[in-house]
Amino acid sequence: SGRAPGANQELKRLISGDLPAEITTQLRRLLRHEVFDENGGDERDVTALAYRRATFVARSLELRADELERDPRPLYVLHEWVPLLDGVTCTVLAIHYCLALGSIVIHGGGRPELAPFIAELERMESVGVFLATELGYGNNVASLETRAVYDAETREFVLSSPTPRSLKFMPNTGFPVPKIAVVMAR
Repeated sequence: SGRAPGANQELKRLISGDLPAEITTQLRRLLRHEVFDENGGDERDVTALAYRRATFVARSLELRADELERDPRPLYVLHEWVPLLDGVTCTVLAIHYCLALGSIVIHGGGRPELAPFIAELERMESVGVFLATELGYGNNVASLETRAVYDAETREFVLSSPTPRSLKFMPNTGFPVPKIAVVMAR
């Protein structure tokens, strides 16, 4: 069949919904909360509501990065159930957990200087965003112009976008809430 040994069993497990009952019960309760009864108005209202919902879900679930790395199934439930009520909220949560927090944990996990950022994202005090897209190139990472140059004296990376087409853009970054960004650069 071309599948790795055990792939059929894993697929059956995922489809059969062997998720721990506490995860599904908690999420069902959260999705019945009054914040999901609210309606948005214009684009700004819809965006504000999505951030309120995402923050409510994240703070209620208290998902920890190390736990999600070991068992990502709570994210599977979020990705399956939340978009049934609000696709924008699902997008905010997916970028927050998968692209931002996940990138930090996978590529920098265990580094003590990143622990405060991970904790801040886990508590959803800041929303995680992922900045790969550039105005002139979309998300064609082979053409990225954004640069990250290490300054040995300050022990920091200095980011620069040398041309207008290299300015970073991600649809969910413009709304005014605290954010922590993972930035793709050369």
